[in-house]
Order: sequence, then C-alpha cells, then structure tokens
Amino acid sequence: MIGFDDDAVFMNTADFGISAIIKIGRVSRIVSGIFDDKSSGIDVASGFIQAPKITFMVSSKLVCNIAVRDTVTIKRQCFIVVEPPSHDGSGFCLLTLSKHDAEQKSTSSIQY
Repeated sequence: MIGFDDDAVFMNTADFGISAIIKIGRVSRIVSGIFDDKSSGIDVASGFIQAPKITFMVSSKLVCNIAVRDTVTIKRQCFIVVEPPSHDGSGFCLLTLSKHDAEQKSTSSIQY
C-alpha cells in the first residue's frame, strides 16, 4: 500500500523518472519527476501547425512556490514555466514548459 509520502515511488529515476534542476527565484534544487516532451498538431484550412506540449510532473511539496517564468533544466536543456502550475490534488503538480535560451530574460520586461 502506498502512503501519503510515497510519491517518490512514481518519480524514481531507476524506473521512468528523470532528474531536473528547478530554479525558483534565486534558489536551485534537484528534483525527480516525469518529463513528457510531445507535440500536438493543429489542423487549419491552409496547413498544419505543430505546437509543442512539454510537461514535467513533480511532487507538489517540492515546487510549492514555483511560478511562471521560473526555470527547469532537464537533460542540459533549459525550459521556462509558461503556465501557472497545475496541482491535481493528489500531491502532484504538472508544469507546462517551453524551451528557453540564454537570450530570453527569466523576468518579465513588461512594466505595469
């Protein structure tokens, strides 16, 4: 039987989990989660648009303060969180990511 704190069973890197470095503000930490880098297509009248859907599922307690524009590094590729984290109520959090390069700022340049 799996208990409340046994979510690590699902994220084990010996099985199908993968390690990542998550940077929340100025603090970086290594976490394990499930990485999914799949593409979804949109069929339009004049052609076909390919839209990547990159997600990383991780334990909610490890990323409780994560926000849009924080960074996640997986397999030496840097990603940026592009949507508010989706907590599913079972202790997991789904992060929607986009590829991030060194030229992009991780903080917003829009003045409010």
